[in-house]
Amino acid sequence: MTRRTYILCGIAAFMQALATTVGLAWVFAGKDILDIGVESQQRMRPAKGPVEPVGMGSGPDQIIAAVHRDTGRVFVRTQCNGPSFAEFIGIPDRVRVSIPPAPPDELIPMWAREMSLPWLSGTWPRGADVDWREVSGSGWPMIALASEYCIAANRAYERRFGIELAGKRRVSGGLSPTRSPRMLPLRPVFPGFFVDVAAYAVAWWGLLMLPFAVCRWRRRRHGLCVRCGYDLVGLAVGLRCPECGAG
Repeated sequence: MTRRTYILCGIAAFMQALATTVGLAWVFAGKDILDIGVESQQRMRPAKGPVEPVGMGSGPDQIIAAVHRDTGRVFVRTQCNGPSFAEFIGIPDRVRVSIPPAPPDELIPMWAREMSLPWLSGTWPRGADVDWREVSGSGWPMIALASEYCIAANRAYERRFGIELAGKRRVSGGLSPTRSPRMLPLRPVFPGFFVDVAAYAVAWWGLLMLPFAVCRWRRRRHGLCVRCGYDLVGLAVGLRCPECGAG
């Protein structure tokens, strides 16, 4: 094999790895998420309050988070209540109350925190306003691409880093909606995107190189030059091929 062949195979393997990473992320992005998920809520201002399970009620200056995980996909939904949000008492689910929840910012995967919790470093909702964020990530073996779906206080919907498709997908859980938009994610998630591309590039490189390796093995087995296929039977061992000069 020539250096040019190695380079072309490397480029082809990389392009195929990109296509595989994006393709699998898009396939998983449209599938339902049946995991019941984990949820928690916490008052963040003026000082942090205790972490509570979702269902204990909701009040002002609270952040509520739900995270659902399934094979090849993660769904995160967060809610932020303004300082004048009307407090109400909920009916807690005994199963959820029996499980001590983690704080919302620790519950959410690292790659999704910036998109799903913008209020911690940005503008807090005013008055009785409520802001929502839905962040979906997909990919395998690691989450590679993500999309964001925002619902503002005026009920204006904004889609970011994704292409919305027709229909909805089902997401289980209390805080999360029963139906969520089907979106093709476009935002790379690091380091998952790099890991997936690297893993598939190695696999594609092996597949592309396999025919050349088999060809070399067959030629060597039948006493032929591994480069050009010239018959070397009868020639002294160690001599170069008289046809192409390969050693």
